[in-house]
Amino acid sequence: MVEKVVYIGGVWKGGNLVVADSETTRKQIEEVKKYECAVKYEGKPLTWDDFEDIFNAIIEDRKLRVDEGKLMATRPQYAEVHIKDGKVVRFIYYAGRDELKPMYDLKAE
Repeated sequence: MVEKVVYIGGVWKGGNLVVADSETTRKQIEEVKKYECAVKYEGKPLTWDDFEDIFNAIIEDRKLRVDEGKLMATRPQYAEVHIKDGKVVRFIYYAGRDELKPMYDLKAE
């Protein structure tokens, strides 16, 4: 059973996940990095350094989309992070493009 789910780049309001600003997104990333990264890719253990491009892409998107209020042709990207026993056991990255769909679904097992 997952203890906690953290969303990077979004906040829940009125039952909907809405885009967060870049500062909130940065804080969400800092919170997630406090936990041990236990997810793997093709059997290889990953570290938080492996996620820097994704984290930076989400932050930059939020700077443009929310902080500066620019209209974007794509949907906003998010990450969904599942935490159990003090470890991140699942990391799902949703790419924005034409429709919001999982691009990566990385698990500890």
